[in-house]
Amino acid sequence: MTATAPPPLGPERPVWPYAIGAVSIAMACLGLLELVGLMLQIAMAFVLGGGGMAGLRGLFGPTSGWQVVMLAHHAFRPMLSAVLLVGGLMLFKHNRSGPLLHWIYAVPSVLLAVAYPIAYILNYPPQLRPQMLFWPIWQATQSAVYPVFVMVWFRRARIREQTSTWA
Repeated sequence: MTATAPPPLGPERPVWPYAIGAVSIAMACLGLLELVGLMLQIAMAFVLGGGGMAGLRGLFGPTSGWQVVMLAHHAFRPMLSAVLLVGGLMLFKHNRSGPLLHWIYAVPSVLLAVAYPIAYILNYPPQLRPQMLFWPIWQATQSAVYPVFVMVWFRRARIREQTSTWA
């Protein structure tokens, strides 16, 4: 009575696409949640400002170049999150577009993570800037960690070799 091992089911699939896909989907949901918050801010400015365009003038008053960077950050982050969401789903399917979508998400995300704290600090008067350094740098570090990880991960030779066989 000897027990034999069952025959193998086929080549083992790597686990990392599911892990990175799940993290990407979670990160994308956070980014899309930011869009909801932005929409609520606009709605509150509209309602509390007396309605009509008068309420929005306070929100979209005269802007400096640095405020444009800040607005771009808040405008592009939800779009990049949507790209990341689709990329995460494509990793689940072992689709070749998954890594490409992660690259499309990562490169602008790193650029925005660098530009945003600079814009944030420069919006303050020069005498207050040294006191305002910690929070934007901390936020930029948090914003850049996952995109940098994604760029490093999908640049690895073994990962490129595995994803090259995907459909």
